[in-house]
Amino acid sequence: MNSQLPPGYPHGCERALRLADGRTVQLRPIRPDDAGQLAEAIRTADPDTVRRRFVGGAPHITPALPAHLCTVDHRDRFAPVATEPGTGRGVAVARYEAVPVAGGGGVVRWGFRPRCRECR
Repeated sequence: MNSQLPPGYPHGCERALRLADGRTVQLRPIRPDDAGQLAEAIRTADPDTVRRRFVGGAPHITPALPAHLCTVDHRDRFAPVATEPGTGRGVAVARYEAVPVAGGGGVVRWGFRPRCRECR
C-alpha cells in the first residue's frame, strides 16, 4: 500500500500488538497513503462515532480533509493507527495535536469495540 514514507517517519513506533481477545493488530504511525481509507471510514461511521469524534456532525469530506489528517509531523501532530495484519484494513486511529491547544481523540472500528477493553 505504501510507496514512499514521509520524512521523519518513526519506524520505531511500528509493532504488533496482541489484544485481550487474542487477535493481533499492527500499530504504526499514520501515513499520507491512509487518506482514502480514512475518508471512507468517516463517510461510513455510525452517527454516535461521528458525534463523539467531531463534536457534532460529520465534516464535509473534501480531498483536503483526509490529506490533512494523514499528514503529521510526528512531534506536534501524531496519529497512531491499528490495522489488521494481512489486509492492512484500519481498526483504530488516535490523534494528538499540540497546536494550537493540546488535544487528542480516537476511534475504534465497530467490529472491534465489543472486544476492546478500553471500549467497554
